[in-house]
Formats: sequence, structure tokens, C-alpha cells
Amino acid sequence: KKSLEIQDNIADGEGTDANLKFDTKILYGNAMASKNDVTRATYWFESALNSNPDKSPVNPSNLRALYNKGVTLFRSGDIIGAGHAFGNILDEVEKSSAVPPGTGFVLNAIGSIYFVNKDYVGACEQFTKSLSLKNDELPPSQMAMTYANIGTAYYKMRKYEESEANFNQALKCLESEDDRSLDIKVTTSTVKSKFACILYKRELYLRAYDMFAEAASSGSETASEFVTQCGSLAERSRRNLMKRDPSVKPPPSISKISSHKPHFGQILIPITDRRIATRYSDAVYSRKRKILAALGMELADCDSIELSSENTKILCEKALENLLEVNRANSASECEGLVLEKLNSLLMTMKSLLS
Repeated sequence: KKSLEIQDNIADGEGTDANLKFDTKILYGNAMASKNDVTRATYWFESALNSNPDKSPVNPSNLRALYNKGVTLFRSGDIIGAGHAFGNILDEVEKSSAVPPGTGFVLNAIGSIYFVNKDYVGACEQFTKSLSLKNDELPPSQMAMTYANIGTAYYKMRKYEESEANFNQALKCLESEDDRSLDIKVTTSTVKSKFACILYKRELYLRAYDMFAEAASSGSETASEFVTQCGSLAERSRRNLMKRDPSVKPPPSISKISSHKPHFGQILIPITDRRIATRYSDAVYSRKRKILAALGMELADCDSIELSSENTKILCEKALENLLEVNRANSASECEGLVLEKLNSLLMTMKSLLS
């Protein structure tokens, strides 16, 4: 809010950055959405759209505003409003020869709307389209989650072979990734837990047990509640298996974990454009701008300068030296001011005593 006030007070032609203002409004909308204030979030997304002279839905700022507006409305239960926001983007994408960045996430969101409306065929089509974009490929973790959502849609249509095939493809997407990455760990355990839920619902308790146990073991150390829940569901699967067929040798019990009745939450895995955060940080102040500003350059001159990767480290060190020098100068000036103020006070006291 303070940033917008400052930008509004800057006179035209004095280094104002229109894109900075659009993105600040979108960030403000995101902040309101995080507080579940849908009305104010929508207001700021629409404000960003209305203040942009370029009305194309695939303009980078407009696309972010429409996408975030759609996600906010979808999460609040306004499926029609969300569909309208995403539809504006999709209509423009279909007219364009080039696919704008972020289209895959829009198609995913539209697929989720079809799913909520129980149009599982339409959901599969949109999810599949998001995977087929050559110029806007999803990151491996997002690709895996999309395959998992396709698998869930096929399960809803009782097409169990297709469902399993897509869940297996989801896990295959993650095999070649760095399993030490927190993102990959979380995605792997999430996909496995969703697959296990479907196996449990189909009363395939032995396979559900194995998959829940794998989800628990591959879960992040920071998500202890999730790991405990998966372990509990694995134990429940084990007990159901023993109850249904006492002659079957049961798998080992998971120690120190009690069995609880499964409560399956959100069916689809939510997919959001994680690259938005990077784009926002660049839009507000890029790394290059910060370095050059620290070196004392005017922001208006920063965009015309190219920085090579070889020079970045040197410039960072120079920028740090410059900042320290400025801080030292400011500290000295501040200290001098305090000393003069103190001396002035003492002189005034002496003057009054002499009088």
C-alpha cells in the first residue's frame, strides 16, 4: 500500500515505471487473497487490468492479474467467475500463433473447473493439453501433479487402468529428478498418497498399504503431520486387509502409529504457477537494478546497461563497498549532527548560568 502511495505521488516523467505499478497492484491483490479477503483481492487485480493501456489478456501483467483473480475466485467457490477469468486468457491464446508463458497453468486451472463440475472428460482434455505445450512446458514436479490429476479424473470415470497408468507416469516424471530437493520430495509423497487413497477406495488394501508406507517414507522431514497421517492410513489398510481375509499374511505393522479412519481431503492436487514469484521479484526490482542502484546509478539509466555473468561478482563486491562507504558517511554525518546538537545544548546552559 505504501509503495502505491509513493508511486502515485511521483510526478509523470520522473522515473515512474508503469509495469512496477501494475505488478504492485497484483501483489497487493495476492496479499488480500492470502487473508481470504476475496472482494479486496479482486478489486486490486481488476485495478491492475483497468490501469494497463494494453488490454490484451496475454500481456504479461494482464495474464498474471487474470490468472490470480481466477485462482482466488476458484478457491472461494466462485466457479463461474473463475471460469470467466481463465476463459478470457484462453480465448486470446487460441487466436495467438505463439503460446504465452503461463498458458499451461491456465489450462490446468480450467481442467480443475471441469472436474468440479463433474465433467471428467473435459478435465482430462484440459490437463492433457497443458502437458502438450512445446513452448511452455511445465516443470517436472508440476507435470507429475498434472498426470496425477488425470489419473484421479479417470478414476472418477471408473477407468481404472487409465487411472493407474497416469499415476505411474506421474511417478516416472520424478524418477530422474534430484530426490534431495524439497520440491521433489513433497511432490513424490503427495502423488503417492493420492494414488494410495484411490487404491484404498478400490479396496486394494495391500497395494494401498505399500503406497501409503512409501509416501510416509518419502515425505519431507518438515511435514511430520503428513508423514503421521500416511502411516496411520497404511496401518488402517493393513487392518482392513486382515479383517477381509484372515488367511493372507499381513504386512508388518508400522510401529508407534495408530490406525484412524481415513478422511480424504481435497481430491485434486492444486497446481499454481510457481514462476510468478520470480517474475514479481524481477518486476519490482531486478538483481541488476539493485546492484547498479547500490553503485549510485540512477534507476532510469539501469535498464540500458548489460551485465555479463563474469562481471556480476565484481559489481556485487563494488556495490557492497559503495554501500558501506555511504553508510559510513551517513553515520559520520549523523554523529557530527548529534555532537553539534549536544555542544549547542551545553553552550546554551553555560550562557544561561553566566547571565
